[in-house]
Amino acid sequence: MRMNYIFFITLNIFLLLLSNQVLGEAQQNTFSTRFFQNFNPDISAIGDFLIHYSGNEGESIDDEFLFRELELGISASVDPYARADVFLGIHKELTSHHEESEDQDQHFELGRYGHDHEAYGIHIEEAYLTLLTLPAGLQAKFGKFKMSFGKANTNHLHALPWIDYPLVIQNFLGEEGFTGEGISINWLVPNHWNRFIELTYEVVNNDNGNLLQGEESDDFAHLLHVRNFFDLTECTGLEVGIGAVTGLNHKNEQDLRTVVSELDITLKWKPLLKGLYRSFKWRNELFFSQKEIENETEDAIGFYSSLEYQVSRRWTGCFRYDYSEFSDDANFNERALTPSVTFEQSEYCYWRIGYRYLDRNFEIEGNPDEHSAFIQLNFGLGPHRAHKY
Repeated sequence: MRMNYIFFITLNIFLLLLSNQVLGEAQQNTFSTRFFQNFNPDISAIGDFLIHYSGNEGESIDDEFLFRELELGISASVDPYARADVFLGIHKELTSHHEESEDQDQHFELGRYGHDHEAYGIHIEEAYLTLLTLPAGLQAKFGKFKMSFGKANTNHLHALPWIDYPLVIQNFLGEEGFTGEGISINWLVPNHWNRFIELTYEVVNNDNGNLLQGEESDDFAHLLHVRNFFDLTECTGLEVGIGAVTGLNHKNEQDLRTVVSELDITLKWKPLLKGLYRSFKWRNELFFSQKEIENETEDAIGFYSSLEYQVSRRWTGCFRYDYSEFSDDANFNERALTPSVTFEQSEYCYWRIGYRYLDRNFEIEGNPDEHSAFIQLNFGLGPHRAHKY
């Protein structure tokens, strides 16, 4: 039944293409298609290098030089109607340490990840085809892509204004956020106010192990997200998004479900005359998870708030506060304070230095909190597509 539902959605998209007279114009556009295919694709490489120091002791705490990731990107227009994007990530393979809380009254397993220092692995971060010319302001993506769930989750690691994803993203959605294989339908909603209103519906495999069933699932996860942008002044804009994702969370009990709701609010300021030298962003995201576990529902919340102020063309300061419970057991939580300074050497290279204080209400290897410092170097080669504003 569910497969028929997905097939019905896919069929309707292709019928929309037919209604746009694609087939009728095929012969006329033969030259155009060859023209697009003869263009060389945009090929890029982005490297991310980290120097990390921790004031804590323990087997899972590393003071190290770490080349975290090399991202390879290939993008090109397939024809006048579609564009293809492929992003491959090369990084050291992750191995779970499976830390456990030392609380005597409660048992809680927390997945922590170290690095295999001998081997790099390659995986597909994103690979999708986008249909650009559907009627009624619609676009559709087919393949593997970052889910349109909030702000931070849609960005790759190198595009974040921080050293890592916020705690709530890691604890609720996974260490690198929520990526799915399926279909995404995007609609730019017409309205009388001439405002930007974007509606996104996505259906993907139900294989997010943090949030849903994991790789053994044969069901689907569904996401709905609305994004609005308001011009407050000629220099100031407010973006508001709200969304939810749902799917089954237990491979044996088919009636157990997880629902995660999200609200994101971003305030942006950039003066017209000094836009290259001054800017301000205040990013906020709130997540609320409801996970059915046997005869009860586990409710958990998490959020972050980030202030970024650009003081000159190359220098930007940032401060982020995190709070996150765990979707499996909301009695456990983490909070963090992370100040950082970023120096943009050029459009293709930046340096970032920062500090993080992480506090827990439980202990890992005898440590209820962590103090760490880092220096990040990020550099790119070739053209890399701009990320969502």
